[in-house]
Amino acid sequence: MRSLVTHKKLKEIALAQQRELAELRAAMEKLRLRTYPTFAEAPPVAGMPLPPARSPPDMRHGGPAAGQGPSPSTAGAAALGVGSFRPLRS
Repeated sequence: MRSLVTHKKLKEIALAQQRELAELRAAMEKLRLRTYPTFAEAPPVAGMPLPPARSPPDMRHGGPAAGQGPSPSTAGAAALGVGSFRPLRS
């Protein structure tokens, strides 16, 4: 009989600790959200203009046909400055 009472008390203590841990985790998450910025996208607001669409930096505006960028071999060469190299005078 004594073991049943002890078991019940231990179970109640464990459940109380579980609830307390859940509350502490929720409080910690709330503090974390206040401390660190979140970059979630907000839903659009009626009457507010949409931000401009951004294209990747490797796409040119007004260059070759849309979706056509420089070929991989010339893009790498241009990024490294190959072809425009001039030796220094000795």
